[in-house]
Amino acid sequence: MFPVAFPVDADAWAASEATGNAWDKATADRFRNTLLSTGNETDRKEVCRVFRDRVRM
Repeated sequence: MFPVAFPVDADAWAASEATGNAWDKATADRFRNTLLSTGNETDRKEVCRVFRDRVRM
């Protein structure tokens, strides 16, 4: 497993829990559309920040 995978996974889980529902569909959709669907076409650190709304693209 890639070293960046663990923090990304933990961050995605924390984002879901922050909604009050660990299985929140909107958060899961945002995770899929922002992180998973882009593959290696984007800077992973930047995309992670965007996913958590820390910066806007």
